[in-house]
Amino acid sequence: IPIINSWQLLDRLESFNHSILSVPFFITSSSENIIDIEQSRKRQYIKGYLKKPLNKEQYFALLEEYLKIENVIYK
Repeated sequence: IPIINSWQLLDRLESFNHSILSVPFFITSSSENIIDIEQSRKRQYIKGYLKKPLNKEQYFALLEEYLKIENVIYK
């Protein structure tokens, strides 16, 4: 994000709309910075911090687990 970073975006979303806290978020990042990982753990709506690149199998496993989608068919 060129103007603000992801954490600033989440701060703004939280301040504008508290219902955002009911939506599960996953952070996908190339950063292995422990500060970023810890910051994601402090926000209850962030359900995971995933290292890029995220492959197709990981993506669909997340869908099945958190969205409870069954019988997902993909190639």
